[in-house]
Amino acid sequence: MIFSSVIFIWLFLPLVIILYFITDRLTRKKDYGIKAKNTLLMAVSLFFYIWSGPAYPFVLLGVIVFNYAGGIVIRKYEKKSLPAFFITADLLFLCTFKYFNNIAHLTGAGMQLVMPIGISFYTFRAVSYIADVYSHKAEPLTNIVDMACYISFFPQLTAGPIERFADFEGQLKKREETADMVYEGIEQFAVGLAKKILIADILSQVADEIWAAGSEGTAAHIAWLGLLAYTLQIYYDFSGYSDMAIGLSRIFGFKPHKNFDLPYMSESVSEFWRRWHISLSSWFREYVYIPLGGSREGMMKTCRNLIIVFALTGIWHGADLTFLMWGLWYGLILVIERLWLSKILKKNPVKILNVIYTLLVVMLGWVLFRSDTPADALMYFKSMFGAFAIQGSADAYLSAMRIIAMIAGVFFMGPVQKICKSLYGRIKNRTGAVYVRIAVMALLMVLSILMMVNRTYQPFIYYQF
Repeated sequence: MIFSSVIFIWLFLPLVIILYFITDRLTRKKDYGIKAKNTLLMAVSLFFYIWSGPAYPFVLLGVIVFNYAGGIVIRKYEKKSLPAFFITADLLFLCTFKYFNNIAHLTGAGMQLVMPIGISFYTFRAVSYIADVYSHKAEPLTNIVDMACYISFFPQLTAGPIERFADFEGQLKKREETADMVYEGIEQFAVGLAKKILIADILSQVADEIWAAGSEGTAAHIAWLGLLAYTLQIYYDFSGYSDMAIGLSRIFGFKPHKNFDLPYMSESVSEFWRRWHISLSSWFREYVYIPLGGSREGMMKTCRNLIIVFALTGIWHGADLTFLMWGLWYGLILVIERLWLSKILKKNPVKILNVIYTLLVVMLGWVLFRSDTPADALMYFKSMFGAFAIQGSADAYLSAMRIIAMIAGVFFMGPVQKICKSLYGRIKNRTGAVYVRIAVMALLMVLSILMMVNRTYQPFIYYQF
């Protein structure tokens, strides 16, 4: 079951919302009110996860029980070896599922493991729990239901955002669902659904067809078209999922942090990583970069730390060599910016050139990310820069709907928001503007649902991680 499916929107979600607010109404004045709501969320989250496969719940439940016990033991004995043990066990567990098949392929072993959906995300949440409890940024949970609710919370279970436990803890114990939060949550969910269905899924057809055609037989302008389509697709696919996840969380009274902040309008690659998949980059900063010394121990160690963090970021996405190369690509660029380029970018009066530079670096990185092997990536780069001098027409990959989706994708990745930000802030709560917002939200929902009914299943890109 995915957010952008008819059964989720028409059956699962309405039923869960109704049950949740009935539970809230019945237990509002009771001491066990928040416990009842958390128990319901735990139950529906596990049901949501069971839908993805019969073996998966046992993996998820194992992570919940293991780390619940870990938090209690760590706080009781206060020994440095304990968090190291539990975090190492969590990461080894993740690596086993994530990289076993690659190792088996290299060694010729016949065994294969099916990677549970969302394992990278909920394992990182578990590590956050252990680290925050050990560092006294949060208290260990005494109720395993609350632990299960944090790890398995269905809006964020399969592809994040990766909420740090220290930020989530207080909301497990006390939160209030208001009419404004519910409305804003539904509105954000509708926007995220539209991003996924009306832009990402349409542009995925362009990217998939061009990549499938074989880069050696691709003209340069077609290769660039495919890369542009994928650049927009992955942004709208993942930010659309994040909007839906955050919107759903708000409906149930939670307040997650923003996960995307117009990353393609960044004026440096460093800024891009402060705006793209914010929860993941914040996780690596909090639990890897800062413990390594961050930028406190001189330039050489700072550069070392950046390379390590982004190598791990690449490996987190998958065992393919292209993911490691993608991570190292960013590590190298960030080192260059840290050493000297950032000074030039800050002094440059023509800021649009900074945006173009950043976008070009990011797009070249997406070639590595999208390619199955380094050889495939190299071949695509050659096509992009005209190494094969092949003639071809882009018309075969474009239709009116795809062109509209691409134009909308370019405008709504930042330019429209930049232009209208101050105006929208002044008028969004006026009576007339509220009605317009409701009408737009309803239109987006209707168009998205109509497209869902008439298309094939299209999973979120980040489900594979």
